[in-house]
Amino acid sequence: MTAVLEVKEVSKRFGGLQAVAQVSFEAAEGEIVGLIGPNGAGKTTLFNLIDGVYKPDSGRIFFRGRDVTGQPPYVLARLGMGRTHQVVRPLNELSVRENVMVGACFGRRNLDLRRAAARADEVLNLVGLASRADQLASVLNVAQKKRLELARALASDPDLLLLDEVLAGLNPAEITAMLDTIRQVRQSGVTIVIIEHVMHALMNISDRVVALDYGKQIAAGTPAEVAHDAQVIEAYLGDPQLAAGLGRRA
Repeated sequence: MTAVLEVKEVSKRFGGLQAVAQVSFEAAEGEIVGLIGPNGAGKTTLFNLIDGVYKPDSGRIFFRGRDVTGQPPYVLARLGMGRTHQVVRPLNELSVRENVMVGACFGRRNLDLRRAAARADEVLNLVGLASRADQLASVLNVAQKKRLELARALASDPDLLLLDEVLAGLNPAEITAMLDTIRQVRQSGVTIVIIEHVMHALMNISDRVVALDYGKQIAAGTPAEVAHDAQVIEAYLGDPQLAAGLGRRA
């Protein structure tokens, strides 16, 4: 399969802190790659390097075969890279539809307002927020704001979608619904890299998993392989019995 994203020996240091250390992985077309590790492992920093928020100290990042190392986020959005953020920050004074239109206007297709509104309605239907389109974003609950964040990213028409803890703060029913939506997005041909601490959900939805600890890549492979890796159990999962139950696909 063709690699949509290639991360090659990427490193980033902040003063005396080595946040990311020579991390390498790929995400193939239509694949879901999970990124796990304890808090402070460097997961979101790695997303910021991929998405152009930070420039790596060393290493290269390729998107659809093009070297995009250090390119700013707005350039990457135009090229077809979308992202959600761990802390959702909707534009509260705008409607739900208008929030999603922002993604459509500044995404890969650079849509005008009329076409952006049509695209927003398509995406809101996909994520289950169509009935909320005319409400202010400020009135949405946590689960709905997570879906709005996803919708705004999807409206940019990405080939690659970086999801940063979209399941955090959701109850079991909301998690199930969000996973169904993510699967639909993948079925449309979008490649996904997802950071998540809800292990059963992440292991169930991912094709491959990459584990980080203190900025270093300590394991990579299928969900079952990573769940049973001794370093991953010691650094993150903690309980071998818990690990034994992970990686079983529903």
